[in-house]
Amino acid sequence: AIFRPFFASERARRKNRRVGSIFATTMHVSPRTLSLTQAISGSAFGCFLLPHLANHWSFHLGLATNSRILSLFRLGYQNRFVEPALFTSLGVHMGAGLLRVWQRVQNKDVDIKQVLQWVSKEIRLVLSLDVLALHKWSGYYLTLFTVAHAYFSRAPPLAHAESPIDSTYVTLTMQLWPYLFTPYYGLLAAAGSVHFVTGSTKASKILFPRASLLRPVLRPPVTRRLALCFAALSVSSVLAMGGFYFGVHVERWDEYVEVIRPHIPTVAWMIASPRPVPA
Repeated sequence: AIFRPFFASERARRKNRRVGSIFATTMHVSPRTLSLTQAISGSAFGCFLLPHLANHWSFHLGLATNSRILSLFRLGYQNRFVEPALFTSLGVHMGAGLLRVWQRVQNKDVDIKQVLQWVSKEIRLVLSLDVLALHKWSGYYLTLFTVAHAYFSRAPPLAHAESPIDSTYVTLTMQLWPYLFTPYYGLLAAAGSVHFVTGSTKASKILFPRASLLRPVLRPPVTRRLALCFAALSVSSVLAMGGFYFGVHVERWDEYVEVIRPHIPTVAWMIASPRPVPA
């Protein structure tokens, strides 16, 4: 009995059965329940995402205006009550989405030909600006990068910054690594905008199926045009923050460098070592 592996004991077998039962139950949540969960959690997080995007749009009016609007918005969502709720809603939304993907692909025998056909079909749908395809693939991109974006936007500044950061924190990264962070932020802004607009229409149909007043707004052509306008405005905001339209002075350059330095691999600093504050 002393040398019997732990997993062979009766206690371990019971534990494994319980874990397996919980996992199996989670895997078999109905698609309708998952859709409703995503609609509710997405709507909750959207209450933050829209002001977040609008704050970036305000950078077209200059850094001073953007800083005032950012300070105003932070009063609403950066506190000990709202911020945990936002991260919870984001986690629930992403978890429900990943579970839906898992349910679609499990127990399916696929070969390379089927995969190539599926990829070709999805590319055609995205290029044709199909609303569902735009929502789905913007969600995939956001799933890859949103958690890291949230972490680097909040954790290092909270730990090392002398005072709340402003939008030039983003400007610094684009000036240090323009060929990395400019497309990264551009795609992130575009994906967030598209996912917000297309997701809002999906959530409205699920949560308010009988709201006749919303039907003209929820039609695919209207949703598509609105999503593209949001995306274009957000990408333009990224370019503004990067100094493509007018000069952006990073007043707290040295401080921000020390904030992000511990979280960036050494090789990155070798490629683009910190330089003096630009004049």
